[in-house]
Amino acid sequence: MDFWKRQFSESRSGPQLVFDVTFGILLPIICLIADPIVFSSGIGGRASLFEYRFFGYTEIGLGVLVLSYFLIFRKTSSWLAGLLVAGALFSLVLGAAIFPLSILGLVIGIGILGLSPFLSALVFARNVIRCQRSFRSTEHRGSAALTTVFCVLALGIPLSLQIAGNHVAHAAMHDVTAGSDEQAARAMPKLRIIRPFVDSDELVFAYRSEDSTERRERLKTAYRAMTGRSIEDRLDELSD
Repeated sequence: MDFWKRQFSESRSGPQLVFDVTFGILLPIICLIADPIVFSSGIGGRASLFEYRFFGYTEIGLGVLVLSYFLIFRKTSSWLAGLLVAGALFSLVLGAAIFPLSILGLVIGIGILGLSPFLSALVFARNVIRCQRSFRSTEHRGSAALTTVFCVLALGIPLSLQIAGNHVAHAAMHDVTAGSDEQAARAMPKLRIIRPFVDSDELVFAYRSEDSTERRERLKTAYRAMTGRSIEDRLDELSD
């Protein structure tokens, strides 16, 4: 019991700071860079959470920045508490979403990275508590309502943009893969503009199953315009 009290006490120890920096800042960045299957499509094909890529990158980046600010400056406010709560909730949901992949990954020794969001959630929760306790010990009292508002905004705005971007991306991708030449010509500029929301491997899968030489050429051209790569090379990677 004393152990957990120390973990969430208002004062922090050196080992706790190291833990927070490691699992709240460094490891999330490393996981994003080395990510082969969660948000980024690697050799194995479509990422499991690709359709939430923009949302995930935004939340992780925001969480790293906010946690770094709090750990360095130790300043408290309603908006800061709200963003830390958002970081805790996002980390917890992300850990649950990729938990099956993490269990499978333990077999090859990388699944432990998939469990790191749960530790990140613990880091954010601890700092939320410390931030709120500082409210009560200073003249600048934090508002629970404002904290909730900032948490909802931090999660809701990126998620809304993700959903809207996915809708546009799906419609434009359909026009390129199955529409007329005129529809494909109108859709291509949209795909380039909303590139973070588009899974270019959909073009590869459509190319693989397409029998029409004319449509295959269109897909080949579209893929190169989007990625700068050969669609045949990517097809070989996915077939390995």
